[in-house]
Amino acid sequence: MRLKMVISLTWTLINSHYNLPRSVYHFKRRERLWEPALIVGVIVLLLITMGPLYVMLMDTMYGQYEAAGMLELFLANPFIIANIFGLMFGIFLMISTFFFGDDMRVLTPLPLKSTEVLLSKFFVVLLDLMIISLVVLLPPYIYYGIRSGAGIAYWLFMIAAFLLSQVLPLLISAIIILPLSRIFKFNRYRDSIVYFIGAGVLIASFAFIFFTSRVDPNMSPEDFARIFSDRDAILNKTAGVYPPTILVMRALTRPFVEGFLWLLAFVALHGAALMAFLFLGDRFYYSTYSSLQENYAKRSKLREGEMAELLGIQRTPFSALYRREWWYFLKVPAFAFNGFGNVIVFPILLVIAAVAGQTDELGRLIQAMEEYRGIFLPVGILVSTLAGGINGLATSIFSREGKLLQELKALPVSVSSIMLVKFMHVETLSLIGPLSSSIALGIILKITFFEGVLIFLIGSLCVTFLNILQMFVDVVKPSLKWDNPQKAMKQNVNVALSIPIVFGFVGGFGYLTYLLRDSLSGSLMTLLIAVISIAGSALMWPIVLKRAGILMTKDLSL
Repeated sequence: MRLKMVISLTWTLINSHYNLPRSVYHFKRRERLWEPALIVGVIVLLLITMGPLYVMLMDTMYGQYEAAGMLELFLANPFIIANIFGLMFGIFLMISTFFFGDDMRVLTPLPLKSTEVLLSKFFVVLLDLMIISLVVLLPPYIYYGIRSGAGIAYWLFMIAAFLLSQVLPLLISAIIILPLSRIFKFNRYRDSIVYFIGAGVLIASFAFIFFTSRVDPNMSPEDFARIFSDRDAILNKTAGVYPPTILVMRALTRPFVEGFLWLLAFVALHGAALMAFLFLGDRFYYSTYSSLQENYAKRSKLREGEMAELLGIQRTPFSALYRREWWYFLKVPAFAFNGFGNVIVFPILLVIAAVAGQTDELGRLIQAMEEYRGIFLPVGILVSTLAGGINGLATSIFSREGKLLQELKALPVSVSSIMLVKFMHVETLSLIGPLSSSIALGIILKITFFEGVLIFLIGSLCVTFLNILQMFVDVVKPSLKWDNPQKAMKQNVNVALSIPIVFGFVGGFGYLTYLLRDSLSGSLMTLLIAVISIAGSALMWPIVLKRAGILMTKDLSL
């Protein structure tokens, strides 16, 4: 393997993945400067709105762990969470980038070794995953270093742990998927099979976490008491959910020499996983990719009578379009996991908070909030709105089509039918947010069943209104020219616009609710939110349909 070739190829792929030359070109010509300004503005908005809450959460957790004498868990838990999310996103990003990227048609004929291509594409996916560590891992580790007055050794080891934080989950995913992708016989449903392999690996990973972290129900009271009276046993049991966490935890909390040895063990683990990854890649990668392409091009012939069966199937325009929407969404791993991932991440955090809500510390915090009991309902609605509104689905309804928009335009169906199908698809996924939020908030805040139902129903109305607003953004100016599915969602400026839309709605009504808590009851505020959402949806929907009609009649050169 030639290191210089890997570096050159990695830089080329990064340029293509993030479209850096285009951005530099526009920056030099002082064109489209609103795009980077928008991204910076969104980041600032997130820091202003979520930053204080994040700091308060870290302060509470640090105090609780310090009081329990298990401060190491403050470092272990973020690392575990970052790696779980890295595994979730990494599996599908890797499948999409490694096996179904258009750049492989260019790279395969070049005099490049499979390990060089594999390692370069690995770094591109890793760069995407580092965003998770930036958000989940880095703030708690910086907070710990500052508050504990850690020495220079901590900061050096922390930087190393941070840089390697997403490497092992991605290597584990590759080590599992590369052999499996070769063992399975692929047919014309090649992408779906690889997608379900990834889903199977993900389910198996969560099963492993569940069985390694649970307490044996047949354990004797003496053994149970012994474990929970032993500080190291508790730490090892918690961090053992993801064993490399133990190495990181000890590297950051032990004296310099001992910590350095633990860090070396952590690095050695990565080195061994990297060797296994390159070995498997050399054996399976190119052959697997070739098999995928050959089997996709050489589809099996239809048996006698099968064509008549297919032609005999009749569907309404709505059902045919709805099936097309779901099939295209699921068959592209980048779309499917980004869509599902964005919808379920926030509810997962709420469920974690719901479980944590059984602790005495959070219980006392909720008791302190009882004076605001009157606004629990509108606040719960806004939380459920946030959970369902931030998903990137509505602001990419046409961007995800890309070149297939020409196919959609050629279908003998009305624009209103197309828009209704796309709306129903987005709405189906988005409503997971209000549903899971109402359940989690019911556990945390001890609200009544009726209040939980109202949170779901009115939260759904708010999500509907925000989805229509976000659909309008993508209908006006969709991003259709892309060669990587990530650019249709994660790297789409339209998706970035959804953040100020959703946070503006939630933050604005949240501030108004708090400001008017003494003069306007929670019930009236709830009614106001519902009326505005219904009126806004009724007003915006015809406008969205009109703009969609203009888009579908345009002569688009794709």
